[in-house]
This record gives sequence, structure tokens and C-alpha cells, in this order.
Amino acid sequence: MVIQDVKVTIGVPVFNAEKYVVKCVESVFAQTLDGIELILVDDKGYDNSLSIIKDYISKHPKRDIVRIVEHNHNMGVGCSRNTIVREARGKYLFFLDSDDYISPNSINLLYNKAEETKAETVWGSTMKVDSFTGKQTPYWEYPDIELFGRDKLINYEYESRNTKLLTAVWNILFNTEFFRRNNLRFEQVANNEDTIMHYHLQPLITKAVLMSDFTYYYYIRPNSISNFQKRDIIDIEEANNVIRVSRYIKNASRNVKDKPYYPRMCERIMKWSFFMSNGLLKNRCKMNIPIDYSIIKELMDHPASLKELLCMKKCFLTNFVFYLIGKLPAGLVVKCVLVLAKIQRL
Repeated sequence: MVIQDVKVTIGVPVFNAEKYVVKCVESVFAQTLDGIELILVDDKGYDNSLSIIKDYISKHPKRDIVRIVEHNHNMGVGCSRNTIVREARGKYLFFLDSDDYISPNSINLLYNKAEETKAETVWGSTMKVDSFTGKQTPYWEYPDIELFGRDKLINYEYESRNTKLLTAVWNILFNTEFFRRNNLRFEQVANNEDTIMHYHLQPLITKAVLMSDFTYYYYIRPNSISNFQKRDIIDIEEANNVIRVSRYIKNASRNVKDKPYYPRMCERIMKWSFFMSNGLLKNRCKMNIPIDYSIIKELMDHPASLKELLCMKKCFLTNFVFYLIGKLPAGLVVKCVLVLAKIQRL
């Protein structure tokens, strides 16, 4: 139930972020907007994040805006965000990762724009922060634009080959009732749950506002599991997780197969699949269990049927090439991915 005197619920999943979580919560306490509640979800990490943050909160004059919800065991970021959606009392909902932070006027800017326009979602621009040097550089900058009407946002996203929307749920102010009315839930995957949500969310939004104001500071941390960065060992479960994410987003795309933006969506999905396939193959010597090439073949399986593909007027050639690659035997699929990656110098 939404409680009217709570304007915005800020939800933070907490898992192994002891170096960053105080700065994250500090940024929430520093917000210029009144009527904020902060939900911290204890997802049972194995560092001192919760004890550190509990000690910090206990001494802060704004401690009463905080609620800590504990999971019985580690359930992942997706489940933590589902807990936040269930527990939220605010008219609006904002997801914040525990290793990131927001500018003091962030929620005020987003909230005022949502109230002014009655938008379902308001998207702020994002600054990237190097965790080693502290250097800040623009990461994702939006124009100031209102996209009102069915498919206006998603048509904007796919009007060109350039990705225009960040596939993350943080730094978006959601109308809480919009989120609940559409029964939006995060899947239980190890990472890339935002990518899955992105494909479910976009077709539903009829009132979106993008803002050029930088409202979110995103820490770039080493050893990211989603990007296969420099590590000695990579668990084969990461490859299996990529497959699960691929299945979800390809299935989601089938719901809009009759839309004019479907060809470009397919192209975007297949480029993501190709990128992930190449990442897995480049790091296969680091896998704790040898990667089965059937994983790469499934990743490169195109979401469209041949009949649908032949009807595409946009992005036909790229989609057709990916479609043909996906139909080859697994060993040849792997060779094609490696050759294409070499050509593109990935």
C-alpha cells in the first residue's frame, strides 16, 4: 500500500559492499526533498556491510527514515528488488545500488518532474566514477525530452542503431502503482536482471521523461562478473546464467513481434548475444569447467522465425547473418563468432 506522506521510496539491495555502502546511504540522507523513505535489503552477504551501516545509521539524525528488511539467506539482486517493490510505501520508487550514490538534488529533480508531467517514469543522466582514481566522466547523458503516448519511448529507443536508453533500473523514478499494476518482477538470475527487466518494461511505458541532469554516480569496480573482466577463474555458472538471460529477453521480444521496431530489437539482442558469446569464448581457458559449445549455439539462436525474418524491411542483412550462424552446427557457430570478433577486433 502506498502511504501518501511518503513521496519517494529509495530501495538499496545490500550485499558485500562494505567499502561503499556508507557513502551510498550518506547520499540518501543528503537529499533536499522531504518525504523520503530508505529501504535497505540485507541479502546476507559475507562481509561487514550491515554492521557498518547499522552503526552509521544509529548515530544519524535521519535514522527514522530507514527500514532494514532482512532475507533469510542470499537471494540475489533481483529478489532484493522484488522485496523493495513489495515493501515500498512511497508514491514513487527509486532503485539505488549499494556501491553507487546520488547527487543531493537528485530525488527532488526527478520527483518534481514526475509530479509536473504525471509521468510513469523519469530517467536521469548518469556520471561514471572510477573506483581507483575517483575521476568522474559522463556515462549516460539524455536530452531533455518528454515521450508521451503508446510506444513513444520504445520507438525512440529503436529509431536508430544507437542505443539510447541505459539498460539499468537504477536512476529511474518509477510511479509505484505503475510498477505494481503491471506485475513487474525481477527474475532470479545472477546478473543482467536489469537487461531482462528492460525488455519487459519498455513496451509498457506510455509516459516517460528523460532529463539531462546528472542525478546518479555509478562506480566502475574491478572484477565485474557480467563483463568477464580480469580474473584467474570464471565459474561455468556464469555461462549458464548468460543463457538464462538470453532466453528471457528473446521470449520477451516475441511479445512485440508485430511491432515495427521488432527488427531493430532483434538486431540489438543478437549483438548482445554475440558480445556475450565472444566474452565467454575469449575466457574459456579460465572456466573452472570446460564450456560446452552448445551454450554458444543457443546464445546465437535468433529469436525470429525465417518467415518473420524475410518480412523484415529494416536491419535485414544483420539479422539474416545472425540467423544463418545460429543454424550451423555448434562447432561452426563458435568458429564464426571468433572470426567475426577478430574482424571487429573485439
